[in-house]
Amino acid sequence: MMNIDQKVFDLVASHIEIDRDKLTLDSGLGITTNWDSLKHTTLIIELEVQFDVSFNFDELDKLVTIKALIESLSNKAE
Repeated sequence: MMNIDQKVFDLVASHIEIDRDKLTLDSGLGITTNWDSLKHTTLIIELEVQFDVSFNFDELDKLVTIKALIESLSNKAE
């Protein structure tokens, strides 16, 4: 079974259209090539669907790096 980290990295790479090996935990909105606000919005929606969660409005401001996404999804999985 794929863990949360792997799934997030794979989804980000696919959505942002970047090689997975170019991504780090610090990759994120406005930092990483191709990761613009439109792709970020569709990525958030895809993460909500794939992990069967929803992010509240206050969380969204903080979910701008892969590390933040993984931490939030891990907390929701507990």
